[in-house]
Amino acid sequence: MNIDLTNFVRIKTGQYVFHLTDKRVYIRTAFQKIFDSNNSVVGVESLARVFFYDGQYNDLEDEFEGVEPENVLLDSYLNSLNLRERSFFEQGLLVLHILNFYLNSSGQYDGYKLFVNMHPNVALDIMESKQKTSFYREFLSRLDLDLSRLVIELTEHTCKNEQLFRHLARTKWVPKVKRAMDDVRLSDVELGRVMNLEPDIIKLDPSLTNANSHDAVLVKCTQQWRKEGIIVVAEGVESSEELERMKRLGCHWFQGYYFDKPKLF
Repeated sequence: MNIDLTNFVRIKTGQYVFHLTDKRVYIRTAFQKIFDSNNSVVGVESLARVFFYDGQYNDLEDEFEGVEPENVLLDSYLNSLNLRERSFFEQGLLVLHILNFYLNSSGQYDGYKLFVNMHPNVALDIMESKQKTSFYREFLSRLDLDLSRLVIELTEHTCKNEQLFRHLARTKWVPKVKRAMDDVRLSDVELGRVMNLEPDIIKLDPSLTNANSHDAVLVKCTQQWRKEGIIVVAEGVESSEELERMKRLGCHWFQGYYFDKPKLF
C-alpha cells in the first residue's frame, strides 16, 4: 500500500482531509500549541481526528454533504488495523498534517515548528523503502516550507530494530528534519532507546510532569540532555505548579491543557 495524493482532498472550509473510501472514514487535523518558558508559542503538535460517515462524498471539491460523522478515538481506530494498514495510515497522516500546516505556515503558524507523531517502525519502514523515501523527498521539495520546522515525533512504541534505525537515520533521514521522542520515561534511558534513536528533542511522559517530586536520575538526565543540545519538553502540564516545577527541572518547552487544548483545523 503506497500513499497517493488523490487521498487528500481540500474541502470548502479550506483544510485538507485524508479520505479513505474503502474504510468509509475521513481524517481531520487538530493542532495543540507548544510554549517556551516565556509563554510564547514555539510550535504545534498535530493530532488526528477520525470520522466515520454514512453519506456519499459527492464532489471532490465539495464538503461531505448530508453526513453526520461519528468521531472515534484514534487509538481505537488504530487497534482495528493490521500492521500494513497502520503503516499506510500513519504515512497518510504525515502528508495530511504537513499539508494543513503548510496552508498557514506563513500566516497563523508563521515561525512555528510542526510535530507529527509516527510509530518508530513506520519511520523505519519508510527509510528501508527507496520508493517511499523518494515519495516523501519529492513531496517535501514541492512545498515552500523550511524543513527545519518539521519534527517527526517518534511514539513510545518499541522499534523492531533500533540499531538498524540508527544506521539508516544517518543516511536516509531527510536533512534538516528534526527527530523527537514522545513520552520518554526513565526506563527509556535505561534500555538505551534515547541513545539508539538519537533525538533532537525529548518529550517527557506526563507522569513525570504530574509527579510531586523528581527522581535524582531524571534531574541528572535532563542536565545531560541540555549539555548535548537536546531540547526537553514537559508534556501534560495542567497547572501553574506543574509548570514552575518543570521549569526548575530544566525543561525548555511546555505543552498541556494548562496552556491550550487541541483544536480542529
